[in-house]
Amino acid sequence: MVWCTPISGEDAGGKILVEQRLLPHPDVVCWSRDHFATALIAGIGLGVWCALVPILLFLRIYNLKDRQSPENFRRYGYFIEGYEPQFWWWDILVKRTDIGLMNLVTYTSVADDEKAKLLLFPFISGGMLAVAAWCKPFANTQAEILDFLEMSLLSFRFVLFSAVCMLLIFNPSPEATYAVAGTLALLLAGICAYFGLHVLVQILRTTADESSEEEDFETPKTGKTGLSQSQAEAKKKKQNPLVRFIGLRFAKCSCDGNVKKRVVDLALPLFQESEDEKLLVEWSVQNNSCKLVSAAIVHHSQKLLVQSSSGRAVAMAKGARAQLLRFGAAYQKRTITKAWR
Repeated sequence: MVWCTPISGEDAGGKILVEQRLLPHPDVVCWSRDHFATALIAGIGLGVWCALVPILLFLRIYNLKDRQSPENFRRYGYFIEGYEPQFWWWDILVKRTDIGLMNLVTYTSVADDEKAKLLLFPFISGGMLAVAAWCKPFANTQAEILDFLEMSLLSFRFVLFSAVCMLLIFNPSPEATYAVAGTLALLLAGICAYFGLHVLVQILRTTADESSEEEDFETPKTGKTGLSQSQAEAKKKKQNPLVRFIGLRFAKCSCDGNVKKRVVDLALPLFQESEDEKLLVEWSVQNNSCKLVSAAIVHHSQKLLVQSSSGRAVAMAKGARAQLLRFGAAYQKRTITKAWR
């Protein structure tokens, strides 16, 4: 309704004129008397849905006394879950502003030319990347994995639009264009694979925790769970929908009811740190300070890794896995340091 684009035409005298016309209906001149009614309706709709509703939602959550209470979290958790308490407004204000700016440039005549629109996208993407890198609004659980994924995706968006702008400006050969496109595709595939890996790890951890909870309620004689119907329903509601879906698939494929547990028990050690990879806090009554030591050194289990080349290869593989899954010594130190502060 306000998506205008410059279209060339001729006036009564035969002179060439460039007018802003409505793209879905080129016979309507933008901001003319014929366009006033639809522009007014579009302005009211954009003002209500893109500005008024987020502002009212922000004020409603802002006035809550305890935003983390179960009742308030049940109502407004969709907007504040996953963020640090001081950045509860990030999804309502910052992310909505980001989407609004991108749509404003795309579907309005803020930039008349299509190439000008593409040139504005890197500036918006770079600004959002800088703001996210400065604030780091997501929760610091699991070695700040949410902040890392957000930075990765925002960085890829910035690189994507910047590469498109470079191709438009320099107009390289088709071979160079294909090379840039292939590089971007590989980069996106790597980010998606990394994201999928962490989703898989989270599903395995959640499933393992739920299995351990069921074992805690298991009766020793009958082997059946001692969960009441209300507890089972509450547990089912609390369960992640994706985990629940995969659990149903496991249940249908299971012959003896233990297939899911077997798969989790086999796969989880591959994606979770072992006891020797954890850091231990060491302190003494004779010293006021604490220090972090490796559990492998404490248990003297690292000697086997140094005796052979295969042991060193295993140690290197474990180190790479720890860096990839973000539970290495550096991440543990950072987490413990923040907890102390």
